[in-house]
Amino acid sequence: GVSQWIFDELSSICETKFHYQDKTQPISYSVDIASNMQIYATKDWLVGSSLPSKFSPAILQKAIDELCPTNVRIFWESKKFEGKTDKVEPWYSTAYSLEKLTKFTIQEWMQCLPNVKLNLPAPNVFIPTDFSLKDSRDKNGLPVLLRKSLFSRLWYKPETTFSIPKAYVKIDFNCPLAVNSPDTSALTGESN
Repeated sequence: GVSQWIFDELSSICETKFHYQDKTQPISYSVDIASNMQIYATKDWLVGSSLPSKFSPAILQKAIDELCPTNVRIFWESKKFEGKTDKVEPWYSTAYSLEKLTKFTIQEWMQCLPNVKLNLPAPNVFIPTDFSLKDSRDKNGLPVLLRKSLFSRLWYKPETTFSIPKAYVKIDFNCPLAVNSPDTSALTGESN
């Protein structure tokens, strides 16, 4: 069934992302608003699909009910199909084929038992609800070393210019084994 708590979690995350989003390029923003004007009521032009409107269990259940083997469309892209396709898309000249699933395949899928390992997660206790900021007394702008060990250092520098509840994390791994050969350097993305 449809659970209200899942909708509430998604709504909370969407609201946070919307209210504290980074500034976008004017052209992208204009295109988004113009697109929203085609779909949404005037009052929703700025928020568009960024914020869920209301919890509608019947509509959500109807969408879930459509997710079934009898109503599936599978797109399979692979180099294996080169030279084995029988159609060409007119605008980009992309080669493709269409194949209808057999009734036998669909029946097999419908008889499969649900995978017990595939389930919804528990409610997320880490979704923020308090966005108040602590006053940072240290306004000199220099990072402070919070923790140092043989293998790591943890630095902290509060953002004091924009006063927004946002954090950026940068992790830099240095591993001598990552650069001991061209192969390991290429595989790990490390270079001197």
